[in-house]
Amino acid sequence: QGNQKYELGSSELTALMRDLATHKSSPFFSVKDEEPVRHALKVREALASNNYGSFFKLYSEAPNMGQYIMDYMTSKMRLAAMRVILKSYRPSIAVDFITKALAFDSSSECRDYLKAGNMVLTADESNVDTKSSSIDVGGIAEYEGSTGTLL
Repeated sequence: QGNQKYELGSSELTALMRDLATHKSSPFFSVKDEEPVRHALKVREALASNNYGSFFKLYSEAPNMGQYIMDYMTSKMRLAAMRVILKSYRPSIAVDFITKALAFDSSSECRDYLKAGNMVLTADESNVDTKSSSIDVGGIAEYEGSTGTLL
């Protein structure tokens, strides 16, 4: 026996949000076209589809103080993205690409993250050897804890 109130799936939630946006009597209707609301809906869509590219693009473009709210989600998205990147890009990928794609503030911050996650960098630290790398979730969690973000 579950709580019937919470047995709705994500498709029902999407339908509910669509209905709220289309019914003129809804309080959401009057603000649905404002930039922060449109941005929040796009972020929700990126999270639901695990689309790290869209998520970090939206993170970089967040209106008002939206980045502060999104900060709570960046660790999880970075970890998911690194899993995809390590499987998809062979034999290596540039650290500068990862820095930009995952919205790190600098290449050195990205390198610290990669090293904490036990990823193998080339001798000049400009690329990640994706064939030899694996993710140390504990190391990343420790790094994220020391930088003040949440995992």
